[in-house]
Amino acid sequence: MNYNYSIIPPKGWFWDLSCEDDYMTVELTKNGLQYIGTDWTSLSGGEYSGGFQTYEKFIEIGGIQRMPKDIQEEILSYIQKHRGTNGSSLRLVLDNQADNVVLQQAFVNMNDKPLLISNNLDIKTKEEQSIYEGSISKEEHQLSFLFVAKTPSGMQKINGEFPIIPEPNKTLSITLVLEEKNNNVSLNLQQQFI
Repeated sequence: MNYNYSIIPPKGWFWDLSCEDDYMTVELTKNGLQYIGTDWTSLSGGEYSGGFQTYEKFIEIGGIQRMPKDIQEEILSYIQKHRGTNGSSLRLVLDNQADNVVLQQAFVNMNDKPLLISNNLDIKTKEEQSIYEGSISKEEHQLSFLFVAKTPSGMQKINGEFPIIPEPNKTLSITLVLEEKNNNVSLNLQQQFI
């Protein structure tokens, strides 16, 4: 069953990490949990991204940032109480079909918010890897990406953006196929509902 997490009322929690000037906040959004750290204990202090996590992954493994057990249990209870049915989900797969190309880094945003940041992918030629799977709200979204690939002629960036429109109770599976022609690496998108 695909749950509809997009109907969960927004809510946030925070907790101290090392002292009251060093804390983590997690906010429930339509598409998952957004972690924001704040650290005023150093000269370069301020807010930083603590990461993004799908609701499914939080239910499976708990938070991606360390948090007090009572807060984790409260968040889990809140999610399970407020989620609905007939949800939509998104699956992103990278398929490297380019000869002698290694995909090393991936930055994927949905509606200008981080969905995936990975600095150590190491997806080699003729290799396929799922890079994201989780629920998304039912409205149209803008997906943007930047990938860094190591090619025989050096490092190359591949970037772009495209709209996606999910359907209720279905998973939108998008395969990003990395191809190489004349020493130029490009991406071909293949979408299907499963």
